[in-house]
Amino acid sequence: MPRFRHARWRSSSATRALASVAAAALGAAGCAAEQSMPHVDFPSASAVPSIGAQYRVSPAPSYTGYAPPLGALHVTVSGLPDGQVMKYPMDPVTVTVKITNTSSAAFQDIQPLVVMGQCTCNPTDYSLSPHTSLQYWNSQTNAWTNISASEMGTGLTFGYSNQTGPMNLGAEASATYTYRISLARTAKETGLVNGSGSFNVYMLQLPGHTRLKAGLEPDISVPLTYTFQ
Repeated sequence: MPRFRHARWRSSSATRALASVAAAALGAAGCAAEQSMPHVDFPSASAVPSIGAQYRVSPAPSYTGYAPPLGALHVTVSGLPDGQVMKYPMDPVTVTVKITNTSSAAFQDIQPLVVMGQCTCNPTDYSLSPHTSLQYWNSQTNAWTNISASEMGTGLTFGYSNQTGPMNLGAEASATYTYRISLARTAKETGLVNGSGSFNVYMLQLPGHTRLKAGLEPDISVPLTYTFQ
């Protein structure tokens, strides 16, 4: 199995590229454009947390002395039951992700990243998750906005998508994101069997796209059941 996933063929005969590492916020409408980019490795689970290594803080003046604490963000998911069935066809499932800052430090330019975990339902395609339709509720336009779901690849890597863009989160403040997920509204992908996967949220620090907690696990993960047969 290859260490990195550069592209794969879908039933539509189109190559699915990894999304661009852009620090700019997602526009109010439309799909996030995808371009080729390298995978990003998670830090070692056995490594001692280091502010420098974990955050790679930008030298920009606004970041001077900025070093928020590790593990201070608490993430919860509601509306998505454990074992949620993903199948063709399916109605979109509304998912609420709440991020709470449990510390007295303010966080700058952070982003929740929705990553679809590897799936045993796709043994012929490196266990990558099937195409997933992902939208978030844009409170500025009061409309659902299409965004690109990231995917977990081999070797604990993921393809980054800008999705909702960065935000600031004050001391002991919280923010809520509302998403809709379903299998993409296309013909069933070939080679799929019944299996399991996951819906994951990783909190990242921009512009370096680094983790805000130590270890390999996501900030939160919900198991999914894929049914095709």
